[in-house]
Amino acid sequence: MRGSQFMDSGIGVCDICFQGVPAYLETVGNNVELRKTCGIHGVQAGVYSTDLKYFELCQAVARAAPGSPVSGSQAPLKARQNKANVNGSSYLAAAILELLHECDMACPTCSAESFPGAGRIKELGVVNRMLKASQSQSLLPPVIMLSGGEPTLHPRFSEILSMVVKSQAPRIFLVTNGVRLANEKGFAEELSVIGSRLEIYLQFDSLRPV
Repeated sequence: MRGSQFMDSGIGVCDICFQGVPAYLETVGNNVELRKTCGIHGVQAGVYSTDLKYFELCQAVARAAPGSPVSGSQAPLKARQNKANVNGSSYLAAAILELLHECDMACPTCSAESFPGAGRIKELGVVNRMLKASQSQSLLPPVIMLSGGEPTLHPRFSEILSMVVKSQAPRIFLVTNGVRLANEKGFAEELSVIGSRLEIYLQFDSLRPV
């Protein structure tokens, strides 16, 4: 692709058949795009980040030793092959389960292009297939991330969360705007039962309703 630059490679999951497929990150202008190639369903691409410099800085922070300072000069991400763990086998750093595109906010900076009415709610069976595919013998991610859209809006969110809790994943990330946590009595208590395996990441782009 003209104007693009390879950044990283690894294993992805096909959006249609949920099999492990080659994947790589590349820069396209100021965006970072994730491209996956399935032998059956072809190339699938999507925007991974809309801010290249911020993405590089996040990567540098994630790779730095605890307590080590990270400066801007350390931030650029060098091309590397993300293909082996200590046992020499392929792995996933994380499996992101995008449950829907629907959201109850309309932040103009949303990289997922989610908003009220966006829909595209995945059926429970599809989510279950995605989860099982991410935990096949060749793909054992240490993290399962529930994302979207706003994942807590999924009509069967509690069942999905229960499936993930029963899975092999040692860590579960929930990326949410926090609206349901703030407004629904008892929801925070429901999540707290899961314990330290669950980490909640609040993501919103304004302190005013949009």
